[in-house]
Formats: sequence, C-alpha cells, structure tokens
Amino acid sequence: MGLLGIALIIMGVVNLRNIATFMLGADLVDATVVTVAMERDADKTRYRPTFRIADENGTEIRAAADSTLSTSVRPGDVIAVYYNPAMSGSVKLNNLFAIWWKGAFPLLIGLILVYLKWGLPGFNRNIATQHPRRTVAIDPAQDIDKYTPRHDDKMHDNSSVVRRR
Repeated sequence: MGLLGIALIIMGVVNLRNIATFMLGADLVDATVVTVAMERDADKTRYRPTFRIADENGTEIRAAADSTLSTSVRPGDVIAVYYNPAMSGSVKLNNLFAIWWKGAFPLLIGLILVYLKWGLPGFNRNIATQHPRRTVAIDPAQDIDKYTPRHDDKMHDNSSVVRRR
C-alpha cells in the first residue's frame, strides 16, 4: 500500500507539472467544434469534441479535447478553450476540474495511502498503545494478576476531577 501511494504521488506531481507547463503558455481562445465523438456508459452520455483553431499566423489547427463534456455540443458551436501554440496537438476545456483533476486526484489518493501505511512523521498513528485501558494479550504461563487492573489505580480515581463538599 505504501509503494502504491508513492507511485501515485509521483504520477500526480508529474501530471501537475505537465499541466502547469501547458497552462503557463496557454491562451483562452474561441474554438469551433468540428466533430463530436459520443461516449456512452450505463447512465451517462459524454461528448468529446474536436476543435478547429486558427493560430497567430492564420494556420488552421485541429485538436481534440483531452476531456469530455456532459452537455451536448454540435459541429459549428464555438467554445472557449485553452490552447498552447507550443503544444499544438492539445486543447483543454475551460473547466477547472477538467484541467487539474488528472494531477490532483492521484496525488491525493497517494498521500492518503502513504498516510495509512506510515502515518505522519513525529506522530504515533497507533492510538491504542497510548490508551490506559488497552487490551493486552495474556500468556497463560505468566502471572494473570500482573495484568488485572486494581481498583486503586489512578485511571479509576475521579476525586481530582470532581470534589464534593
């Protein structure tokens, strides 16, 4: 579980770095939908458009979106997308979740898995070992009275908490 978590963290960081690199050089442009591929599953239909974009030189570029839309689009519709001229084969839809989830999701799951495996540095994850009434495995060969709580133990003494007159 820990190694899977580390792999997911690395994958998330690499994806976030690639997304940030794309977004630093990207411009929000109006793109015309050329074709739409429909993806259906049991309960939804998603639409993956291919766009036509004119670059700075007037050259027409076609690029497919790297994510899908839940709303129907048709050829000829104009949609605002992020386009990076240095990476002309990719277009990102103008949607915060669609842009960042491919990096944030594996990073978050990886952090959770690493925490479940090793905890946080400096913190003891095993709370049961710190509890005064923890369960102890008793070896029948040992003295059972050693593990039996006495009634005069401090953990049962509430006199310091509540004082009555």
